[in-house]
Amino acid sequence: MDLTQTAQQEFQHTIKEELTITGAGIHTGQAVTMRLKPAEP
Repeated sequence: MDLTQTAQQEFQHTIKEELTITGAGIHTGQAVTMRLKPAEP
């Protein structure tokens, strides 16, 4: 039994609704927009 994989599955969940985050890229400083979407059922 792989305890690492078991622990990851226990805490892994999908997000409830779409989320958009904007900011500056860490290496380039360029404007960045990241969109996270819920997983398909």
